[in-house]
Amino acid sequence: MNRINCILSLILVSVMFFSCEDNRLNGLEPDKVYLSRHGIIEESVFDLGEDVIVDLWANKSGIKGTSATVIFSVDEQVLTDFAAKYDTLYSLLPENQYRILNGTSFYLSGDEQYAKFRFSYNPAAIVHELYAGEYEKTQYALPVKITVETGEVDITDEMEDGGYAIIVFRIKKPVINIRQTDFQELAVTAGETGTENITVPVELDFASKWDLQFGFSTDEQTLSDAVAEYNAANGVNYTLLPPEAYSMLTENPALPVGQQVAEVSFVIRKEQVPLGNYVLPFVLNRVTEPIQIGNNNKAFVVVKAVAERLDRTGWTATARTHDGAYPPEKVLDGDETDGNVSYWHVSYKAALGNCADLDPWLKIEMPEAKTVGQVEIYPRYAGMISNNALHVQGYEIFTSDTGGDGTWTKQAEIRCPNTTRMVLIDIPMIETRFVKIGVLSDGKLSQQCGAGNTVGIMEIYLRGY
Repeated sequence: MNRINCILSLILVSVMFFSCEDNRLNGLEPDKVYLSRHGIIEESVFDLGEDVIVDLWANKSGIKGTSATVIFSVDEQVLTDFAAKYDTLYSLLPENQYRILNGTSFYLSGDEQYAKFRFSYNPAAIVHELYAGEYEKTQYALPVKITVETGEVDITDEMEDGGYAIIVFRIKKPVINIRQTDFQELAVTAGETGTENITVPVELDFASKWDLQFGFSTDEQTLSDAVAEYNAANGVNYTLLPPEAYSMLTENPALPVGQQVAEVSFVIRKEQVPLGNYVLPFVLNRVTEPIQIGNNNKAFVVVKAVAERLDRTGWTATARTHDGAYPPEKVLDGDETDGNVSYWHVSYKAALGNCADLDPWLKIEMPEAKTVGQVEIYPRYAGMISNNALHVQGYEIFTSDTGGDGTWTKQAEIRCPNTTRMVLIDIPMIETRFVKIGVLSDGKLSQQCGAGNTVGIMEIYLRGY
């Protein structure tokens, strides 16, 4: 029994000895000093108008009763050596851009393991004084290395780059953005009542540290400019939704402390939407400092207020020219889905002396006068483009009481490069029997006989009452 107790005692002492001998870093030789964060360290922070504190820890491995004084220093030679080794180039962060908070020399007794070096910097100063206001750059760095003042403890050579840290400063712009920038199109039928609520979410890239206040523009010029931007990007010609047709329901939009997303509600009053194609832009235009407005600061809702399609019974269609296989009455046959079969096409060049139709138009005659407010056109999908040229650039709309020459009044003109989809053209509400659709083709616009002649329309509807 005494022998067994002795063996157990030896095992226990051995376990205690080895666990205390090197229990600080698996596999690392005792009595070595290293930086717990070493090599390249990227300080990626938001410019929030306040100082940032950085801690670098030096660790001493093992406990053998050895002591050491660890010295931290900012050493530009570290940058030079690193650049030669890894083909990188960083500039030394100027002394006025950081502040050492707790000294550079730290004594570690035999049973102490950690030495903490602490400094602070101001992201706003770095981005504005060194990066000229440009965010996300990584030009400047702070090279910090450690040395020891004792022969008993040394810098580890078992860990690559364990004796220095190169702290690179990437300052990020703190922005608020609209998270959802496009919404489902809203269709309103003439005479329809009721409301439609639209929820616009805005967000930060981080949880807010303040009760942020933000807002959307109500300035007519700002909103009109946003509509023009939308039209240019989408090849349309919509107008600004009238202010009486919508309002913001959320009073004093805010993003509270600890939240990343806030939702703002708007309401559209359908009975206040006139006939036409409209855009309601949401434009973020103010926010509490230090947050800034981001690039996704606009969102758009398309609102199309349409009248009912008029009954086409008894309508006739004529055209200035047409190919025999594709007469003008094809635009009234109810087929707007097949761009290769049922459509009106101008006469081919062979029938026009090898010249394009320089003034293509198509005329609709109704049995009796109707009030018309919109012309709905389905272009011919196939053949619209040849030799990289889009041969239909837009449309002109004319009305007449008699349909005779010299009696036409121009009501609208629209340029629509995106002519391979349905085009809804608004005109002033007018009582008329005759509507003429002029095609702004290559030949019409250039008056060049050799222009493209691929001009056709699949279907035409008139909307009104």
